Amino acid sequence: MIILWDLSNDEPREFLFGHTNGVLNMVFTRDGQEFVSNGFEGGFIVWKLGAPVHRALLTGHSGGVTAVAVSPDGGTIASASEDMTVRLWDAVTARERTVLKGHSDEVSAIAFNPIQGTLASAAGHSTFFWDTSNGRQLMEMDNEGTVTSIAFSPDGKSLASSVELARSVSLWDVATGQLRRKLVPSEGDDDIVTLHFSRDGGTLVAGGGSTIRFWDPVAGVEIKEPIQTETVSRLAISPDAQTVVSSSGFAPPFVVLWDLKSSNKYELDTGASTGGNAVAFSPDGRTLAYTSGEARLNMVLWNLNSRGRVGMIDAPATVRSMAFTPRGKQLVTGLSSGQVAVWDVDIENWPKRACEIANRNLTREEWRSFVGGELPYTPVCPELPLPKD
Repeated sequence: MIILWDLSNDEPREFLFGHTNGVLNMVFTRDGQEFVSNGFEGGFIVWKLGAPVHRALLTGHSGGVTAVAVSPDGGTIASASEDMTVRLWDAVTARERTVLKGHSDEVSAIAFNPIQGTLASAAGHSTFFWDTSNGRQLMEMDNEGTVTSIAFSPDGKSLASSVELARSVSLWDVATGQLRRKLVPSEGDDDIVTLHFSRDGGTLVAGGGSTIRFWDPVAGVEIKEPIQTETVSRLAISPDAQTVVSSSGFAPPFVVLWDLKSSNKYELDTGASTGGNAVAFSPDGRTLAYTSGEARLNMVLWNLNSRGRVGMIDAPATVRSMAFTPRGKQLVTGLSSGQVAVWDVDIENWPKRACEIANRNLTREEWRSFVGGELPYTPVCPELPLPKD
């Protein structure tokens, strides 16, 4: 791997993958538009510069990033951290806009109001509402325990929250901060640790312990038989509300897809001995992103139609949270290093991108390493010669 550094702020600008072993030497051309590197494997690579940055790395937190969220218009990224702050970033320039301070505990969850443009953040027993245009705190709500998850209803009028060691979900009136109702299951004693609304607002999915529950948030009743599984630490519901993905907190460490029509399940091996993998659906519902590997350094992009892996991205630190941008072209991730990484996940553009960077076709071994064995080998630079292997 080769790292290009931005000398204006001493931050990594680009990570280039191509050599199959260590890099020995690098030299820029006189015009600065290309440079040549050679590696221990004996190969030379000509790299073209000026192509779109594959990843932005946002640095500022002094603790691990526990949650990330993207504003409805896609212009702002929010990140929550162990350092008790929330930071707002410009999604276009990748520059920090403001730091939201006021929490006295690790910030565990954040969510943008899909209508009003405000942000909710939860830490300890407190949930704050923020005006994202000026960073001003608008309201504070006190919960009965440490908040584990929050989610806005699609109409922006309600906020659902769950707290540690509680088997209920609280629904709050966003305008007044008053508790509207509590959703309490008729049976079972599993804690609820993760919440998601369906896109139409008709279903609230709640997971925790070994159970996934489905509520009508308006009527306050369960509308579907609960799903029993091993453990649930994370979950998400697809945009069409036909599929739920859950991540186990302990062994077996699988990411599980649940078909709500047929009640069938599909297990995706994460390649780890412990769970707690982050999961997210793309806005069009075609792609599932989930973390994998022993340290959750990898992000797998999985196609729900073909039921196969279409790409994998390596992160520089453990990925603790993730969220797609509204157009689905980028994936925002919160890292244990305190950084926020923004990734290009426009898969159809990847071959063109690889050709722009490397100015050559990948070897088959590189294809297997960086793309995976599920996809057939494809020349990324059709007009250039194929490698001899």
